[in-house]
Amino acid sequence: MSCKLYFPDFDDTLPQIAGFADASYGNDLCPSIYSDAQGLRIYCDYKDESKREGCGMRYNVTTDDGTEALLETDDLAEVLAFVADFDGSPEKCRNGKPLAQCTCC
Repeated sequence: MSCKLYFPDFDDTLPQIAGFADASYGNDLCPSIYSDAQGLRIYCDYKDESKREGCGMRYNVTTDDGTEALLETDDLAEVLAFVADFDGSPEKCRNGKPLAQCTCC
């Protein structure tokens, strides 16, 4: 409900991910969903790239307070895989890969 309240022109629906709920807030650039159990927030930007004001990517997975970007992608499948594998471990890079296998950070 918050998504349509704060972003009435949002051009898609929020992803339905188990354990996540609409956490959209009017002062944000785009709608978001949040999981208290995992401590993750997923910002879901507009499909229409000309309406995006954030990082340019469609999905931005962050820590619960939104201060640390963990994954930025246009691919919902990548988001779903990241969420499924996320355990909050500090031994993972910002893209969810084990540090020993990270070549992106």
